[in-house]
Amino acid sequence: MRKFTMPKFWVTAWFMFFLIIAGDGYLYFRRKEASRQREARVPAELCHEAYLNFYARPKVDVRVIFGYKDARPARFVADRYERMLFIQRILEPCTDKSFACGFTRSRTDADLFTRKINGPARGAPGKSVLPAEEKQVDLRVLQSSAGPDDEENRLDPFQKWRSEYASRSFLQGLSEADAIFYNGHSRGGGGPEFEPPLIRADHEVDFKWYREHELGLIPILNTFEHAPSRLKLLGLYSCASSRHFMDRVLAAKPDLGLITSPRLIYFSDALESSLEALSALLGLQCQEAFQESLNNRRSRASGARVSGFFEEKK
Repeated sequence: MRKFTMPKFWVTAWFMFFLIIAGDGYLYFRRKEASRQREARVPAELCHEAYLNFYARPKVDVRVIFGYKDARPARFVADRYERMLFIQRILEPCTDKSFACGFTRSRTDADLFTRKINGPARGAPGKSVLPAEEKQVDLRVLQSSAGPDDEENRLDPFQKWRSEYASRSFLQGLSEADAIFYNGHSRGGGGPEFEPPLIRADHEVDFKWYREHELGLIPILNTFEHAPSRLKLLGLYSCASSRHFMDRVLAAKPDLGLITSPRLIYFSDALESSLEALSALLGLQCQEAFQESLNNRRSRASGARVSGFFEEKK
């Protein structure tokens, strides 16, 4: 009987494969541990202070605004469906695993959802001398598109109103809200955007134009630079938002907490991560738990990170 022997090439290949896998695993856990150690340095006092500041008012204003989620060069527009999925989740009864639940829809305003929660106890962490106060969370969830077809939307007069309504709610929220989550396109640094995109003759988005004109970013910077703002947390769930927006937004409002993504982000990742961020806020999660929750469902694309929300304000 002939004895089977594996060719040396395949032996070497399999050895290198397992070496790479082992090395990646080792580096992953080293990075994870380093991240835990960095985040553990945020004292409980700062976490408690962050939530005392966030829940300072009897009613907390949170807004989730879906930008115009076209799929150019295809005609499909998705934000109305993503909004429906988000609403479906927040209307579900609460479980032990999530706080982004148990909301009640307003009978007079289809975009408004409310629920009551217990805010942070007043006093030092672990030594609170006053009981937690009940807070009402007013959550607005808006879409930007009038319908699912981009070409039809461009001909529909209702689309202009829908875009203006979403944009106005977003920009007003920069001054009035406690937290805003934008879920949409970055437009190569020219977003956020709530309108059908400017496209070229080949039906592709004209990213060069957006980078030159910064149609969505400039109003954000102007609002922060020229108007008082009570906003504590801004979530930018759009592709490479860390690179496109983070530095300039923080230069305009240094005390702002941000959630941004360093990479391309799938719609499903953005949807899940924004729900988890809402849950973390309502559950008063501190930095390590908050950070882990942002990527605990799907970590392949977003890498979303929270920064500036728990750190000591200068």
